[in-house]
Amino acid sequence: MLGPLVESAPGDMPPVYFCTLSCDDEVFPVVVGARSYAEANDLRDRVRLRLLVHPIRPCLHEFADELEMAKWAERTWPSAKVTALRRQIEAERRRN
Repeated sequence: MLGPLVESAPGDMPPVYFCTLSCDDEVFPVVVGARSYAEANDLRDRVRLRLLVHPIRPCLHEFADELEMAKWAERTWPSAKVTALRRQIEAERRRN
């Protein structure tokens, strides 16, 4: 799963990030941060391209909303780790 670009709250680091989620024996989240929107967009595009041309051809689901990605992951790979991730995103949205 490839999440959207997300701008952090003012003062938080990194200023812009995106998350990828995959699962083998357990869910494996990766957060990739950048100093600017343009840099984060470039990194996300590079990750996307590498996944699309990978010899194993993984199934790639792209999301426009980080919370929707977390909910989809929770339904697909139920685990405490994914539930915690979803709750963290929900709490962040309530604060903002």
